[in-house]
Amino acid sequence: MLSGSSSRGGGLLGFREQALRARREGLAAARTGRPPTDAPRYTDPRLTAAWIRGYAAAMHAIAL
Repeated sequence: MLSGSSSRGGGLLGFREQALRARREGLAAARTGRPPTDAPRYTDPRLTAAWIRGYAAAMHAIAL
């Protein structure tokens, strides 16, 4: 088994890529004025959390 891989969910590297993508999508959603209720329904709750973190980061930056 390669370092950084997992037998579950396509591997750790795959999850990291998906989490980064979800965060970027959350950032973009906030910047375009979409409501937080537009969060996609991911099968992995960690991806939903990443989207929300991206959304919150963008809203914080807008508020400053």
